[in-house]
Amino acid sequence: MLGQLKVKEKQVKEEKVAAESTREEIRKQCEAEKEKVKRKAKEVIERVKREEKMLIDALDENARMGLKDATMNINEWEFHHGNIVSTHHYLETLVHHGNSVHLLSTKSETTKRIKEMVAMETIPPISHDIIEFQPSSDFAAHALIGVIKSDVCPSKCTVENIPKQLMKGMPVKLLITTRDFKGKKIIPRQDVQVKTKTPGASWENIGITDNNNGTYHVMITGKTEGKHQVAMTIGNQHIPGSPFHIPVIIGLVQTVRNAGSEGQLSNPVGITINKHGDFVTADTSNNRVVIHYRDGNYKQSFTFTGQFAKTFRPCDVAISDDNEYFMTDYNNKQVVVTDEYGKSIRKFGNSEMYEPRGIAVNPVTKNVYVSEYSKHCIRKYTQGRVYIKSFGKSGNKQGEFNTPCLLAINSKGMVYVPDWGNHRIQVFNSDDQFMFEFSSTGDSRMSHPKGVAVDKNDYVYVSSNHKVTKHDNYGQFICRIDSDKDGLSWPCGVAVCNDGRIAVVDNNNKCIKVFVE
Repeated sequence: MLGQLKVKEKQVKEEKVAAESTREEIRKQCEAEKEKVKRKAKEVIERVKREEKMLIDALDENARMGLKDATMNINEWEFHHGNIVSTHHYLETLVHHGNSVHLLSTKSETTKRIKEMVAMETIPPISHDIIEFQPSSDFAAHALIGVIKSDVCPSKCTVENIPKQLMKGMPVKLLITTRDFKGKKIIPRQDVQVKTKTPGASWENIGITDNNNGTYHVMITGKTEGKHQVAMTIGNQHIPGSPFHIPVIIGLVQTVRNAGSEGQLSNPVGITINKHGDFVTADTSNNRVVIHYRDGNYKQSFTFTGQFAKTFRPCDVAISDDNEYFMTDYNNKQVVVTDEYGKSIRKFGNSEMYEPRGIAVNPVTKNVYVSEYSKHCIRKYTQGRVYIKSFGKSGNKQGEFNTPCLLAINSKGMVYVPDWGNHRIQVFNSDDQFMFEFSSTGDSRMSHPKGVAVDKNDYVYVSSNHKVTKHDNYGQFICRIDSDKDGLSWPCGVAVCNDGRIAVVDNNNKCIKVFVE
């Protein structure tokens, strides 16, 4: 029992030491956390003091300007009052103590002076801008204490970024700056409101973002074709130019055709849109993939001079979720993969391919699909270049092709293949099983479809003989995107821009035409 007691004694002693250590850790932790509180409190106090000084300085500045104006006003009235008193005293003396000759000799000048003084307008005391301190209801990030608000002068307020015209569906961010009568930016006491009116509709309030510094952001989107009105008021008074009239346009809104040699297209075929919204085009005759900014200006090109057995001749481009660029090179019978800067990563398909044309990456399976123009089939690979299988053969039955072109894949993994020689679009699931086909363009049968694209809502866009049409995901015709006056000649690749616009390669006219439906 003494032995057991000795063991227990040791255990209790160790527990005591551990408890003492814990007590010390608690004290240290408490002190460390208190230091954090003190540091944070110091930061807040210093910030509050800075804000206090800034707010008081702002009030003093406003008061100084007001007092200066008031003093000038007082001095002016003191001058007028002194003139009147002096004249009154002089005339009193002249009337009561002067002689008639002196009085009559000054009649003209005296009468004129009296009339001027009597006719002088007495205006009410000068008005001054009301400034007030508005405390924050909580400790907001932009102002712990509060803000100084002043009377706004609507006629001095400004709006920036009003567009001359707006494409349907395109947003634009406007900047409103509120100012006082001297044009100085201020935080207004009055409410800022924005309303919009679309053709045939009534006025509608839209939200604005208060930046808490005298500026406001408002997002305007062209909803329908026609002239939109945007009214901006402050304290129920319009800002200069309000209501603004902004035409919203549809149809052909942009043509990408660089005059310089760097961006000039020669024989454009396939097109896609990268994550930046740039146009990425396979410019076959120039032996390159060329990239244009969304505004149409040239950005860069991918060329591979001397890297392959034959000259690089791209037909189409697809971009993976990992931002790798997959390009069909029909001259070397391969797919070339690069990063977004054109640096070569790998190539594949040379042992199976004969004349690759279109290319697409399945967002569901991640597999790469390549159309074989003269072998009348679709080849399938992993992104790591492993050949999986091919499906299709020459013919006009379901699942057979006659020169398939620039294919596309929707969000559910459905593969849309333009069957050029059979004048139709064939659709397959991710297991390469035929699902359905369609060939109607509303008032006529589809003629030599070359390219197809699918938007985020799975609407399908098809380029066929001199036109581009829109269909639902089952191929039902919806509308034509272009019109005869747009002059499409042999449209090839189609791509849906990040903002919903439709980009179409106009092969014969050596350009890209962009449409808003």
